[in-house]
Amino acid sequence: MSLRISPQNNIFRCFGCGKDGGPIEFVMEIEKKSYQEALSILSTRLNVQ
Repeated sequence: MSLRISPQNNIFRCFGCGKDGGPIEFVMEIEKKSYQEALSILSTRLNVQ
């Protein structure tokens, strides 16, 4: 499987399964979380309220 992450464009693409998206979708996929849970994880990591 091949995964490409582009920090400059804030996107990812998995060539194995065809999934792609931005940071929220990446966290949702990797952590197996809902949209709201992914937002919470990112906001905590970035210290955003």
